Amino acid sequence: MPMVDCAEHGLVEVAFYCPHIETCLNEGVGCEVDFVFDDLGDGSVLCAECLTLARKYVREHRSETIEEYPVRITGGCIEHLQEWGEQLNKVDLNALLAEAARRTRRRFQSPLKAPT
Repeated sequence: MPMVDCAEHGLVEVAFYCPHIETCLNEGVGCEVDFVFDDLGDGSVLCAECLTLARKYVREHRSETIEEYPVRITGGCIEHLQEWGEQLNKVDLNALLAEAARRTRRRFQSPLKAPT
């Protein structure tokens, strides 16, 4: 998984998410999110609106790759995404990743540290 040099957290894993989540992160507001895997097994966090578009696209274009999705994906510090989810959505990103892995029957090792 790619890394990013975060000014606050240092070198950490990149979290991929839609630009709506990036806006919410920057503005400090909450939004409904879910975690999805692309055709290569990489994961992204999408808002409800982008998730609907992605699911519709997959149903209609099962042979095409995620690069063709009508959803733009950006990346940033996964620690910031975790903190934002806990503070604003009361969502544990580790639990979200585990549920997505269970739902899709994929094994996924969370890049986030286990709670201490």
